[in-house]
Amino acid sequence: MKGLASYSVFAVVGVVAAAIGCAAPPRSIDFRLREPGPATKDGLSRVEGRDVSAAYMRPETVFGAYDEVALDPLRISHKEGTRPLDHDSMERLQQIFGESFTRQLSRSESFRVVSERGPKTLRVTSRIVNLDVRMGRNRGGEKEMVLDAGEMTLVLNVRDSQTGESLARIADRRRIRPKGVTGHANSHQLTAAGFESTPVNVWGAMREVVDDWARILRQGLDDLHAVAPVPIPDELGDG
Repeated sequence: MKGLASYSVFAVVGVVAAAIGCAAPPRSIDFRLREPGPATKDGLSRVEGRDVSAAYMRPETVFGAYDEVALDPLRISHKEGTRPLDHDSMERLQQIFGESFTRQLSRSESFRVVSERGPKTLRVTSRIVNLDVRMGRNRGGEKEMVLDAGEMTLVLNVRDSQTGESLARIADRRRIRPKGVTGHANSHQLTAAGFESTPVNVWGAMREVVDDWARILRQGLDDLHAVAPVPIPDELGDG
């Protein structure tokens, strides 16, 4: 379901700004069309991402026509040549992901989380790809200080739950490290800038990344829901 009217991504910027207001928190996605170019194979256009590596959306979609979200189980694939997580760790990551996204979406101002899909339901399908997690090993009591414990990339698709049509997509690559840890340090600054690579710290960092992704999705969907349908001006039409 695309909604009742078509509108241009160019027009979305002003509408979102008016709907959200200047005093609101920064938006996760700016919804501004990047340099004009071909759409993806499934008809999505590249838009500005604020907190994500890449963002896409179907310009004519009226997200205000939806008020429910259904979450598919997380799928995970590892980076080639890296040591994969064991079965229990994979299940733990899936559980963290499901709990975090459900918790964030339960705070949504526009959507409620459902298990059954209907005509007003968005289906969210998520994959973590290129997962590379490096857990530190205690060698004779010596601490192992690192700047990151690997990386992982989220590819998240938002679809109409009944037609399966893609409506939006984000992709975001993150280093696995706690907030506040910088990516630059020399040997003299390592203890201050890095963190101790223990399972507790690494899992804590992974949870922080997942929590941030869940926040971005919730804020992005709420922002999109606030956008009113805007007809495409004649000069931007098919002609």
